[in-house]
Amino acid sequence: MKRLTRSAQRALDRYLHTLRTCLTGSNAIDAHEVEHDVLGHIEQELSECREPIAWARLQIVLDRLGSPLMWVPEHDLPSWKQLLLRLRIGPEDWRLAYASFALWMLAVVALLAAYEPIALGALLGSFVTARAARAFGGELDQSDRSKRWLTEPALATAALVLGGAVLLSVLPAMALVSRELVEIDTLRLQFPSVYHISQRLVAVFERPVSWGWIRSALLHGGPWLLLPLGAWWLVLGGIARWRPRWFAITFSPGRPNCAARVGRLLMIAGALVIGTGVAIGLVKTLSIAI
Repeated sequence: MKRLTRSAQRALDRYLHTLRTCLTGSNAIDAHEVEHDVLGHIEQELSECREPIAWARLQIVLDRLGSPLMWVPEHDLPSWKQLLLRLRIGPEDWRLAYASFALWMLAVVALLAAYEPIALGALLGSFVTARAARAFGGELDQSDRSKRWLTEPALATAALVLGGAVLLSVLPAMALVSRELVEIDTLRLQFPSVYHISQRLVAVFERPVSWGWIRSALLHGGPWLLLPLGAWWLVLGGIARWRPRWFAITFSPGRPNCAARVGRLLMIAGALVIGTGVAIGLVKTLSIAI
């Protein structure tokens, strides 16, 4: 073997150590014979290179050889040992994917056990590792379905939680604004209709949130609750429709087409909510007139 630089020698030692770890316990393959063949192939590839061999040149040869796991037949090791080896020495994107799924499972267990801070931290960690796994493996590489099964739960859960918060974020803003308007004394005298609407919205938001709250909100808040909500959904739908990359960064990494479809659905839903608000307002106006 030709003389290597210090960094190249460390890389070769790591590769050989990983190879020995993979072949330990294998009955079909002789680890020493495989190691001898690997060293012979490396020496042949580097025969025309000048000494000392740099790390970058050696890494090209190691990349051509592939992962040490490739030397082990799939049927030769039990599935549990294959999983442990992949976690220990596998590619970074696979290890991140397994870590993401483990953190997501921890978040589910912690949520069921009523440990909300642990569940929130684990969910955040699973989302970050899932995004890192997607970014490390390539955003546009969707061929590896098994890796998607490991990262999709964290991404879908985070998208649902964050998406629900974004969709309904206009409601706390409406509650804050309506409370501020009710406290303005001159508003009651100069704009009594605005003051009356603000009072109704404050009464709606002061009730505890439940299934009955939705019915109460529609009866008392009516169009003044649905119109801003529908308008906000139209804005979000427009952003997802015409700026899909902004939406895809958080909600659908690597799939801008999905973001565009979600944007169209949001715009349709926003239009339906606005139409429902207008219809409720017309019904109330006609009932008062009659």
